[in-house]
Amino acid sequence: MTRTSPFRCRCSHWVGRCVATLLLVCAGASWAQAPFPIGSSSGAQNRVRVDLIPEVTTVRPGEPFSAVLRMRLAPGWHTYWSNPGDSGLPTHLEWRLPQGVSADPPQWPVPKRLPVGPLMNYGYEQEVLLPVRINVPSGFAEPVLRVAAQAEWLVCREVCIPETAPVGFELPTAPQATSADPRWQAVFTAARNALPKALPGWTASANVADGQLRISLQAPAGASLPEGELYFYNGFEGQVVHAKPQIVTRFRDGVRIEVPLHGQPTTPVERMSGVLVSTGGFGPERIGAISIASLLAPELPGLGPRLDGALAADRSRGATNAIPGASALP
Repeated sequence: MTRTSPFRCRCSHWVGRCVATLLLVCAGASWAQAPFPIGSSSGAQNRVRVDLIPEVTTVRPGEPFSAVLRMRLAPGWHTYWSNPGDSGLPTHLEWRLPQGVSADPPQWPVPKRLPVGPLMNYGYEQEVLLPVRINVPSGFAEPVLRVAAQAEWLVCREVCIPETAPVGFELPTAPQATSADPRWQAVFTAARNALPKALPGWTASANVADGQLRISLQAPAGASLPEGELYFYNGFEGQVVHAKPQIVTRFRDGVRIEVPLHGQPTTPVERMSGVLVSTGGFGPERIGAISIASLLAPELPGLGPRLDGALAADRSRGATNAIPGASALP
């Protein structure tokens, strides 16, 4: 059903973010009497249909298993990534689990950019699959495991509407190893394929300079650099200006991405974490998106001086890019 309780907005450093979200929600209130005709798992008339799907058919105490929150959106609507960008709110699960059972935070698939006027938001359209691990203690003695949660999300088109629905499932316990449910194999394969990947051998670092979050990615010896467009989705809210261009500079054995910082960040800029996307792919497998993270530290050995020297020389000639192939992303 559509929530009518007060909307709990988590403002960013900008009042504008909260105002933008609240205005969209308020505008959406007039739609609540005629919602898009698509049902959630609870039968409510939401614009998003949600299901919580277990990967297994039985539960063995002491063995964790995976579940997926599947969100199927009405055409034209979108929901948000863990960092929604300049406005919006991420999907949230309020768990109701038996004693001793716990759920890890959901894993987030690679988002897409959702520009709205002067704002840049991050999120999803059509279908979203959020994997989550359920941990069952070895001493769990009930014959049936009941997993329940209240899913809450913000769904937007020209307006934004907060929605909620109960989700859950029941599974019998068994002493033998759990087995995968063949009905949902394709769903879990798709969910895992949509996650950003690790990239062994590549080294990421980050520092802050001249009002920019500078992210350096160094390739292993002999590896080719990613081609095509690069874009960094920052994992922390309130740190960077999402709508401003990111400057990408390529050099012989690495790349640098410069992301404008907020003048007054609401999240301390102490570490870098996020998703780096390449339209040309990384490594021989052409991986489209990778997870990178680092404490803020000096540049990789030798990387900063070489690049800064090239940038200074290029600027003295009036050029905007230090090295061929560098690009400014929208």
